Amino acid sequence: MGNKMETNGIYRIEIIALILAFLGMVLIVIFSIAFTRGQYLNINSSLQDTKRVAELGTVIGGIVGPFLSFAGVLLLYSALVHQRKEINTNQRTLNEQIEQFKGQKNELRLSRKIYENQSKILAQQSYENTFFRIIQTYLDMKDRMDHFSSENLSIIKYINNPSSNFTPTQYNEARKNLNYYFNLINEILKFLIKSTHYNLDTITYIQIFRSLMGELELDALYQVGIEEDTFYYHLEKLKFFKGINIEIVGGSEKRKYKHYKI
Repeated sequence: MGNKMETNGIYRIEIIALILAFLGMVLIVIFSIAFTRGQYLNINSSLQDTKRVAELGTVIGGIVGPFLSFAGVLLLYSALVHQRKEINTNQRTLNEQIEQFKGQKNELRLSRKIYENQSKILAQQSYENTFFRIIQTYLDMKDRMDHFSSENLSIIKYINNPSSNFTPTQYNEARKNLNYYFNLINEILKFLIKSTHYNLDTITYIQIFRSLMGELELDALYQVGIEEDTFYYHLEKLKFFKGINIEIVGGSEKRKYKHYKI
């Protein structure tokens, strides 16, 4: 409503300015004709008299000049108002574009967040599918383990116990007999380490795996880590034995797990 009234007001001002300009031009024509015909101030036909021409200019300037000056002021004001309206319009358009860009930025940020969440979910699903396939392989192998395998695990468990009389040769033989078993364990440990790269809940996966291992297996794995660098590195990195009780059977150990406190 306000904009409409302002527009109508500017329109009236422009009409008045044009009327004034028109009147000024009409007066100039009238005075010029009157002067030419010798009717201006009872002047005779001596048109070359420069004094008379100067007087005519003074009269026209004094009478017509204000009309034209006022019309010029009105037109200048109208131009300024139009310029201000155009600036305001451009400013509103710019503000709208800024708001649109902000909205697009927020949409892109939301889309990126959704994409990252979906990528994380897909990565977790892929990881868990592979993890449980490996675990199933481990369980299938455990079903096939016989008493002979348990004996070898016992040799490994008690290798550092002075009263056991087990020799390094027996340890190596037992380790060889269970080579496939421990290789699979090592692959599971490496796969558990990968979960840290995906920001997954590694502790949960470790707990799942440990819950499937028997006490003898855990005790034997503890000793294998002491004897072999690769296992020690993986077990230490995962803090595999944290929060559980291991039957430490042995005298002097080659090294201790930093994360495991007796």
